[in-house]
Amino acid sequence: MKTNTANYRTLIVTFAEPICALDNYFDDTEA
Repeated sequence: MKTNTANYRTLIVTFAEPICALDNYFDDTEA
């Protein structure tokens, strides 16, 4: 379970920045 949780957190960290960038991009286009 511990390694599974670590992998899950790694995925979150890996995808967090691109998702935030996409959110900011769509926010800019809507404004």
